[in-house]
Amino acid sequence: MFPHESIENSTSFEIGNGDTDQPLYTKASFAALVVFCKRHIACRWDESMPILSDIILDRMEKGHAFQGMQDLMMHLGLAGAFNDPVPDTSPLPTYSLGILKYKKAPVDAAVVLRVPRSKLQPIYNKVNSLVEPLAFSFQLYLQRKTGLTPHIFSSVQAIFGKLRPAQDGETGTIEEDWSGWDGTSDLYLCGYIPTVILRLWGDFPDIIVGARLLSQTKVVNALKNTLGPFLNVFNTCLKHHDSVYFFRSLPGLKKPSPKSPPALEKEVAFENDVHSAKFPRLGLNNATFTTKIDVIGKAGQILRDGATVTVSQQSPSTLTITFNNVRIPCSFPFPVIEQDTKVRVSRKSGSLEVITPLVTYSNRGFFRSHPFPIVRQQFEPRIQSPFLPYIDFRKLQKFDISDKTAELQLHLNSMFSDPENATKSTTGQFDSLGCLKDSIRRMLLSPSRMFRIRESIPAGSTVFVFFIAGFHFDFNSQSIVVDAYVKCLPPVPGVHPSISALIPPTPDEHRISDRDMNFWRSVLPALAERCRDWEHTPQCEYLGSERQEPLESLCSCGHGKIAEDFPESWKRDASDVTRIAISPLFPLPYIESTQSPAPQTTAISNSVSENTDRAMDKKPRCRVCQKQLAKSCARCRDAAYCSRECQVKDWKEHKKHCRSESQT
Repeated sequence: MFPHESIENSTSFEIGNGDTDQPLYTKASFAALVVFCKRHIACRWDESMPILSDIILDRMEKGHAFQGMQDLMMHLGLAGAFNDPVPDTSPLPTYSLGILKYKKAPVDAAVVLRVPRSKLQPIYNKVNSLVEPLAFSFQLYLQRKTGLTPHIFSSVQAIFGKLRPAQDGETGTIEEDWSGWDGTSDLYLCGYIPTVILRLWGDFPDIIVGARLLSQTKVVNALKNTLGPFLNVFNTCLKHHDSVYFFRSLPGLKKPSPKSPPALEKEVAFENDVHSAKFPRLGLNNATFTTKIDVIGKAGQILRDGATVTVSQQSPSTLTITFNNVRIPCSFPFPVIEQDTKVRVSRKSGSLEVITPLVTYSNRGFFRSHPFPIVRQQFEPRIQSPFLPYIDFRKLQKFDISDKTAELQLHLNSMFSDPENATKSTTGQFDSLGCLKDSIRRMLLSPSRMFRIRESIPAGSTVFVFFIAGFHFDFNSQSIVVDAYVKCLPPVPGVHPSISALIPPTPDEHRISDRDMNFWRSVLPALAERCRDWEHTPQCEYLGSERQEPLESLCSCGHGKIAEDFPESWKRDASDVTRIAISPLFPLPYIESTQSPAPQTTAISNSVSENTDRAMDKKPRCRVCQKQLAKSCARCRDAAYCSRECQVKDWKEHKKHCRSESQT
């Protein structure tokens, strides 16, 4: 479930890049998260939790993560997040060990394992010999002597001191030794285990209770030779009464009393004189949101009279229900799909039930074609960019990338998701969103501060010219953001597209298809709104439109609104440019898979390297291996190769732009 629990991490002892300072999550952490969600998300939790449980257990089985299953289910029960509807309460084989002496022992028991100080001394000596401090965590495990896979429990409290069991042996307290590692007391590890394991195994003398360290990179590298590959510290069998204890609760604490968290108390999300909408209800079994809307007043009468109801989508997470002149916004906390949305209309009561599916890995709906919509608000003349945070370049730190080209390229390569890389690998080109990312990557890696994006065929159409004013560090996204200006150049009159297409691309240019050019055109308004420090005029093309769908072209209000540090060499274009903020676009892991290693981007990387070299060194270089003194392509005289082998390797990419003199 968490990275540190993966089999690959626990067996890859050669890794030495160190651990991050991220919080250490356990199954109890996940149970607490589920409880939080149950309090804040409207959902049929009594139906959904068994589904969620089955999904998690199925994925853990497929990932061979059997060791943590019992830990997960136990903590879901202890937190009140989910209880097994039919818990195993079969009699335990009687054994004189705390609460286990009762045949009807509780479903969960607190186990306390005493680890002798002598077993800790090798760890103490090794850690003290290290230059840097080493942080580690303990785990408890149950295992049969004849079994291979232990059950591991990670929510463990470690206390140095002396255990004082109660007279009945069912509870106890620990007198803590505040000297800790420097003292002389033994270590007590305390945690909960499900007694169902003992019910299944039965033969108590055959059961081992042990302690081990959590398998983290630094800990493995430091202690694998001392403790062995599994970092085992100590173990004992259940017949040793002086080393293992079973209580009703952790020493000195009350046992958790599982209570189902209260459901979301407030049902109505929005209410006005037209409609009342409840919070969307999540259905885990079919991955849908269901929203109930009561239409009131004159609008309700229009609905009861039989008005036709339609659905449109303004943004990835917003639908608009329309009948006659009535528009009802329907908002969701997650991207949804308009095409498969169903609306159930009750004419008699004047109500609507909107059932819309969530965006999934295989069906991304509106989110893919309109990632950054700009919409005009319905009830006031104002433009809104709901998905890109505002950027004030005056408050951001400038960032010098002149000596960080390699690091920047690695950073930008991570923009592409697994499906995008797969599409590029199989078809030789990205879809529109992937092409947008590719243009941004080329633009940010270009040695020139002016970059053009134009259609490949016909090439005589619109051209976007980008003026790169500077790079800044965006603390919110932990990435870079580019202060830029864009100018739209219309087609040149009298120049035939076939003539323009023969002009070879330059290092500061990216040629794309007409479809991808239109996609860029639809994104530019969001990039302008992101850093806008001026107001739209009453004559704005946006405000004059009656449309409610996303706006898909730049308005003229921002023309000439330049910053004080606008370079003097660009002043002749100042009246035609619009300021924009450009950032790398990274995939969302809950929408697209991002787990596969980044593929080799040879063609793109070579193209970037080639462009940089051409700007700095006039000697021709091979497009593939970058050797100098390469020979030009006999067909177009533009690309250069050192050998036929390199030319064949690059032909799939180069043939898109290669033009012979006869075609000219």
